[in-house]
Amino acid sequence: MNVVCTNCGARTLARCDREISRTWHGRTYTTKIPFARCTTCDFAPIPVDAVLAFERAVATHVALFGPANGDTFRCLRRSMNLDVEEAARLVQVPLESVLRWEHGRGKVPIASWLLLAELVREQAAREGGPVPIVELTAPPSTRVLARTHADGVFGRSPRVGVA
Repeated sequence: MNVVCTNCGARTLARCDREISRTWHGRTYTTKIPFARCTTCDFAPIPVDAVLAFERAVATHVALFGPANGDTFRCLRRSMNLDVEEAARLVQVPLESVLRWEHGRGKVPIASWLLLAELVREQAAREGGPVPIVELTAPPSTRVLARTHADGVFGRSPRVGVA
C-alpha cells in the first residue's frame, strides 16, 4: 500500500510517535500515539481517532477510580459526547446544577456521578476496553471511589467504597 502525504502528495512518510498527556484532579495520564510525518513538507497530522480513544481511556479510569467531583463529572460527560443540557436530563437535575458542579460551586451527588461513571464503563466495555495508558502518576493519597470486580470486567456494577 502506497501512502502519500495529504498535504503535498509526497511518498516520503516516516513513522513517528507523539506523546500526549492529560491531567485530571492531580493524576497525569500519558500515552504515545503513532502517526506518519512527511519528510518533504514536515506535515504531521495526529489521528483524531487515536486521540479520542486515549480520552475515552482516561475517562474510563476516572470512572473507575474517581474522585466524584465536578471536574471529573465534566471529564465523564465530555467522553460520552454529552453537552451540559443532555447530562442534566440524563441525571434528572436542572441544567444549573450541572453548571454549578462543573465550575466547583457545588458538590456532585454521588448517585449522579456514579450513573455517568457507569455509562462510561459500559461504553468502554462495548468498544473493547480502554487503550493502554503508558504512565499514570497520582499523589499517594488518591482516594478510590469505585472498583471493578476481581475479574476486571468493565461492564459489571462496581463495588463502591473508599480506600
